[in-house]
Amino acid sequence: MNEILISNFSNNNLEISNNNFAIKEELLEEIEKLKLENIKLERKLKIKKRRSFDEIINELKEEYLELSEISLKALATAEYLFRNENSNMDYATIYSEYVKVLEIEFKKKTVARRKNTFGSMLGELKKKKEFKTFVEALEINRIKEIRNKGTHSRVVNKTECGIIRKLLIDEGWLRRILYLLTEEQNQKVISKKLIETMILSTEEKLKVGTKYYNNYLTDSGEYILTKSMLHIGTFYGEGEVVEINDLEYIMLS
Repeated sequence: MNEILISNFSNNNLEISNNNFAIKEELLEEIEKLKLENIKLERKLKIKKRRSFDEIINELKEEYLELSEISLKALATAEYLFRNENSNMDYATIYSEYVKVLEIEFKKKTVARRKNTFGSMLGELKKKKEFKTFVEALEINRIKEIRNKGTHSRVVNKTECGIIRKLLIDEGWLRRILYLLTEEQNQKVISKKLIETMILSTEEKLKVGTKYYNNYLTDSGEYILTKSMLHIGTFYGEGEVVEINDLEYIMLS
């Protein structure tokens, strides 16, 4: 009797072990299926992350309001190709599109010449303290050299192209450059002027670029712009006569 009980117990244990093994196998198979489905899902999501050219250009239009139409199209082209293409292609054309944006915008700032090359513009801008750091960053990363060689004699890889993109987009230099260019374009210095006048009233503040200036009307009908506060009454000082939106103002030094 005991032998029969032991035998039945052993058989039951064997059946339980077999069942556990079968359950474990089923679980492993289920896990593998889930992994495979997850991989497929990730691939689908990657495909969905691809942005159309129109989506990218609209995104950039909101981000960089100061960009000219031709600069915007060049930047959108570079962004579309950089984001969506594989890493084995020649990125020379894409690289040139990023540089093209700088060339177009820099021409608004530098003195117009018959042959205004990218190199000559960089040399001119480097003399100005507000652009010096950026120009040095371009020089350190050999931007001009890589663009020139990529155009004529060698392949540009995605890593190299990523450097100029990082400078302009990720590190925010394009935004800063546009800010500096816009600030200067919004005011045209006509002459310097010694001021001896009577301030009559405080007018509505005037926005020049991204900054606001206090605006004062004088008894001669001129307007004085300054970041500091002035009092009504006699005023002596020195400033620059500037043209803003086709109107002249005296901006204090």
